[in-house]
Amino acid sequence: MSRSFLGCNYYIALVMMIPLVVLAANAPDFLELYAGASWRLGGDVLILLVVMQLALNFGQSVFPTFFALGDYSSAWKWNVLLTLLQVSLLLGFRANTAESASLILACSALVTPVIGLILSNKLNFSFSEWLLNLSMITALGFVIIVLASLESTRLLIADYNVYTRLFIVTCSSVTLYLSTLLFLGLTRKYR
Repeated sequence: MSRSFLGCNYYIALVMMIPLVVLAANAPDFLELYAGASWRLGGDVLILLVVMQLALNFGQSVFPTFFALGDYSSAWKWNVLLTLLQVSLLLGFRANTAESASLILACSALVTPVIGLILSNKLNFSFSEWLLNLSMITALGFVIIVLASLESTRLLIADYNVYTRLFIVTCSSVTLYLSTLLFLGLTRKYR
């Protein structure tokens, strides 16, 4: 069961990472198309929220596995604790802007691997292997988001219309993500 969990978790994280990376890489343009030009300024907030989701991606298949094992209370207990942590951090650091609140939420997601540690004790799988699997995928996604967010990258495509920019960044992000995974052989080596 533990080998199945590691493989399943790896592929779920791998597939979930692609839309997250594309969304963060295109954050200002996405917001402009979705909500109008005045929302472009929210791009940084959206990027931070996606980074939070990248960290939460570690737990994508953890809770269904707890359910499959007959442990129905772990998911809600974890979510209550995470919510209390997030509210405490927001109040403690007095987050008064969207940027500061989203940064605090992104940082709070770093506790997500703890739930993987708890599950690794139940299923007897290697926590370090699980963490390595997801860290490699997440690190690659994070590098692509950073590259796409650089001012120099944005200046290269600034003269194009929003649809063309979205297309260029999306294609570049997906190509870089998938080709790097294939080049490094991550799908065989770390699964």
